Amino acid sequence: MTRLREVEDDLRTSNRELLRKIEEIESLQEQLRQQAIRDPLTGLYNRRFLEETLGRELGQARRNNEPLSVVMIDIDRFKSVNDTYGHNVGDLFLIALGDMLEHKMREGDVACRYGGEEFIVVLPGASLEAAAVRTNELRLIFDVLKIDVAGQSISATFSAGVAGFPLHGTDEKTILAEADRALYAAKDAGRNRVIVASKESA
Repeated sequence: MTRLREVEDDLRTSNRELLRKIEEIESLQEQLRQQAIRDPLTGLYNRRFLEETLGRELGQARRNNEPLSVVMIDIDRFKSVNDTYGHNVGDLFLIALGDMLEHKMREGDVACRYGGEEFIVVLPGASLEAAAVRTNELRLIFDVLKIDVAGQSISATFSAGVAGFPLHGTDEKTILAEADRALYAAKDAGRNRVIVASKESA
């Protein structure tokens, strides 16, 4: 009986250790997954995650017969910020914008750093008008944000283009292209504004 209890105790100890190791492995796997889908600077999702997610969200919008809006955001004159104040200051603006997108969007919205100073937000269930209003609110918040550089307050602005399903397309590539077209229209119109893609461009 004593030997049996020893074996049972050893088995319980081994099981606990095995469970602990499994939990460690699962935690490491989740960390690796997050590293693969997150932008290391801003902490937002990256382009890879956007490519995985947008098609799925469009499929859901199609099945539920609901709108979906996509916003493409670009920090104005970002190269000038980097050239004048250094890339570390440019990074601070990227981090600030990423933080704002993460904390000011609705639950269920997906904010991604698309590359460089470009960000994309996917808003399931949001009409173009609602997406434009929300993006404009973010633009006004970002507009008054100040970063101190050697005693000098530096600010930046962003421009944004909005496009959506189903008006501007039914696939990821088309909708992103229309959001990009609207973004460049905002740049051409003087920057620091939000423009919704036109019906004619779709």
